[in-house]
Amino acid sequence: MEKGKFFVFEGIDGCGKATQTRLLTEYFGQEGFDVEKIDFPQHGERSSAMVDDYLTGKYGESKSVPEKVASIFYATDRYDASFKIKKWLDEGKIVVSDRYLVSNIGHQGGKVVNDAEKWKNYVNWLYDLEYGIFGIPKPDYTFILKTSAEFSMKLANKITDPEKKQTRINYLGDDKKQDIHEKDGSHLENALKSYLIAAKEFPNDFAVVECLENGEMLPAEIINKKIINIIENKKKIMPAERRIYALPNNLMPEVKAVTFAKCSRSAEPFDKIAQELTDEKSAEFHEKWVVGFGHSSIAEHAVISLAVENVSNIATKVIEDSRLASFTEKSSRYQIFNKDKLYMPEGIMNSDLKDIYLNAVNLLMDAYEEMTAPMMDFVKQKYPKPDDQDEKLYNMVSKARACDNLRYLLPSAVLTNLGMTINTRELEHLIAKLLSHPLKEMQDIGKEMKEKAMEAVPTLLKFANKNNYIAETKKQLSNIAKWELGREAGNNQAVTIVNYDKDATDKLIAGILYPYSDLSYEEIARKVKNLPNDKKEKIIDETLSRREKFDQPLRELEHIYYTFDILLDYGAFRDVQRHRMCTQSNQPVTVVHGYDLPPEIREAGFEDKFRAVVEKAADAFQKIYEKFPDEAQYVVPMCFRKRVLITWNLRELHHFISLRSGKKGHASYRRIAQECWKKLNEIQPLLAKYIRCDMDEMSVSWAASLENKDFYYNPYAARVKS
Repeated sequence: MEKGKFFVFEGIDGCGKATQTRLLTEYFGQEGFDVEKIDFPQHGERSSAMVDDYLTGKYGESKSVPEKVASIFYATDRYDASFKIKKWLDEGKIVVSDRYLVSNIGHQGGKVVNDAEKWKNYVNWLYDLEYGIFGIPKPDYTFILKTSAEFSMKLANKITDPEKKQTRINYLGDDKKQDIHEKDGSHLENALKSYLIAAKEFPNDFAVVECLENGEMLPAEIINKKIINIIENKKKIMPAERRIYALPNNLMPEVKAVTFAKCSRSAEPFDKIAQELTDEKSAEFHEKWVVGFGHSSIAEHAVISLAVENVSNIATKVIEDSRLASFTEKSSRYQIFNKDKLYMPEGIMNSDLKDIYLNAVNLLMDAYEEMTAPMMDFVKQKYPKPDDQDEKLYNMVSKARACDNLRYLLPSAVLTNLGMTINTRELEHLIAKLLSHPLKEMQDIGKEMKEKAMEAVPTLLKFANKNNYIAETKKQLSNIAKWELGREAGNNQAVTIVNYDKDATDKLIAGILYPYSDLSYEEIARKVKNLPNDKKEKIIDETLSRREKFDQPLRELEHIYYTFDILLDYGAFRDVQRHRMCTQSNQPVTVVHGYDLPPEIREAGFEDKFRAVVEKAADAFQKIYEKFPDEAQYVVPMCFRKRVLITWNLRELHHFISLRSGKKGHASYRRIAQECWKKLNEIQPLLAKYIRCDMDEMSVSWAASLENKDFYYNPYAARVKS
């Protein structure tokens, strides 16, 4: 619903505010608007008690009460009324008020009107108090009815409006009696002066309406016509009121999508469009425009949240490969995983490899469970509780440290939970990808995801099906890779930059300066190329040196790209994969690259047990791989390494390195982030200079290179068939 409008009449006493308030209310009513009228002060109400006492002279003459003190009396009265005014405006009503905040500017500002600096300070204070602290609604327009102090004094005892008469009786006891403002001619003169200065200072908010002609009051109808003309003219020159609001939560996602889609052809506000829609009408719209004509962008407005529970860690990585979605997954750092919750691949379970699979994953989970309590004891002994640390926090930190080591034992088959928020267009792609995946678990998840999501978006996902192009293309490319490349493990370098812009500095500077020039990019690039190096460095410095902790670099850094080939343990990969503002190409989970042994597992005395169950899992992988190469991934624990090819732009690289190199991060991905920075620094130190990388060393073992055989084991590569 469109917000209502708020009009106010101001002026010194006897200027006709009550009459014009009534006439404008009647005018809007005749025009078909829903109108509410209100008067200030609210004499007789509790909120106006101090105003009444002030006006009857309880606190002395007007000039003896400081302007800010008296203003607070009136401000609290308006605060009391502000709730119903807001309600009326939210209901789309027009509100017409006899006096409001500007009465303070007139009558209290008049006390300091002859000192320009004091007057401005007072008005600023008043606006901060009432519009800021009290949060009362601000009028759309205020009319100052201009008469004169002399005229006002003459009319002070000639009030004819019945409501006004009764109001005066309520707080003065007699409708003929004058309050402290009315009987003070100099006060009225200064009040009028203050009103007129305000109108000059804020011309967009006020209109001065001349009400006297030759010293006599113009007929009320003539003044009313002036006011209506001002309103009509203001409509022509005023920009439309800005409105920002949330659509109701109870609208179905498809209805929300249609609501936004219709704005391209409808002049109606969004809330009105939404009111006229039904689920059936929305479905018809999507059937025609999204399904029929392929306007898929409309589906991006239909956003749903799906809870995905008890799926394997292999599955979550496939799901989270969707770039335009938000995910939160069960943490291996803060939660202990259930040994009985494991995915059982149907093909393996129905084959002679069943016992090999079950034995391997159960050994891993048994070891995980058996080591949990001892590892908790170990980390508490190694890291005693600081005297100033809360016991509950210390236990949580200790548990996290233990789990950081134990997670290396978790098989990829262990079940986990995932929450996702995704727009329907992206969800359609995800479902198609899942249905086209070679693993049955993905296909089953895709079917169930479509079924459940269609309860919320029945039309938009109608054609989310298996994509033969994806399925067949990936199948054939996998075969080609096996035939042409074999199954060699390759080198064991953790991080390698395999592709980058050799002239990244010049490209970046050209991109940075481009928005501030009228030249073409090529022309700018030629000029940048000829700049001396010190000037180039100064431009980079100007671009990045002012960043504070939470400031992201300018978007122009996205013009520069780097491709990294990264070898990391599967546990670390789960964290690195979350950085989806990049292009990732993932190799399958495997054992051919060896595994990491967490140093604290060794320190705690569990090295032999760790190795035994991990190598048993690797043996199981080799046997299962011969018949079920895709399903074999489930048996691999998180300590084993895998490869991923990532192309990052420089801006996202800033984010990844600064976040993942931090001390609170897991040692394994900290090392990857640090290595990424080192590699970049080797080739382009000027651009690496401004990336915040925490290079503090971890324990000697974690800081060691991947080639260090004390902590890196790969007894399987030699047995892999080429």
